[in-house]
Amino acid sequence: MVQPRSEYFRAVAGHNLVPVDVIDPTDATIPYWELRTQSELATGMEKQFPTAYKEGSFQCLLIAADKVGR
Repeated sequence: MVQPRSEYFRAVAGHNLVPVDVIDPTDATIPYWELRTQSELATGMEKQFPTAYKEGSFQCLLIAADKVGR
């Protein structure tokens, strides 16, 4: 499910976590989605992801978080 970036950070904070690093691997995910369009297991949604990532309407984030008050 695709969510606004703010919802992820709200969920992190809601679980007493604080982000310690945020990485944007969006560009690295594009080849995966392009290759997945050729898979016999393709679901039909594969073409939208590389297009959205290239246009900047979607972003992939990796959020590393740590427990507050360890």
